[in-house]
Amino acid sequence: WSLARPGADQPLLAALEPLGLRPERFLNAGEAAQYRDARQTEQRYRSETNALSDQERAARWRGVPLTDEEVRRIASYQQTYNEMGKGERFVREFLLARARGRERWLVSLPLAALLALLLGALFARRRPALVWIVCPERGALTEVSPRALLRQKTIGGENG
Repeated sequence: WSLARPGADQPLLAALEPLGLRPERFLNAGEAAQYRDARQTEQRYRSETNALSDQERAARWRGVPLTDEEVRRIASYQQTYNEMGKGERFVREFLLARARGRERWLVSLPLAALLALLLGALFARRRPALVWIVCPERGALTEVSPRALLRQKTIGGENG
């Protein structure tokens, strides 16, 4: 999937990120700095939004109601921080798609080749070995699986 659509969500590649296969490795220095900055800024906006929510909750819990103006101001700040966070998330996703496009040739293609080899080895082992026997009816060599030979019961040369 990564080879066909590198910009799409890649859960398998995302699972490899904790092992050190981070998107920053596939970005140039400037792009990697932008990616890190966007991630940190988005986290900062999220913490600001959470702090405002906590402030509003604490005021309600203490029994000191906020004025309508304070509630509107808090809601406005939260909306602003959420929008700015979406902008930072957009930057991160754009740079992530660029990194995944480069990553597919260095990681996905070798992984796909390795998986193809492993699947080939798995199916090669599962295929039963064939035995060549002389078939009296045909008067020629015939391929037969050992399982088929075991299923036949032969008594005195006749099937029984």
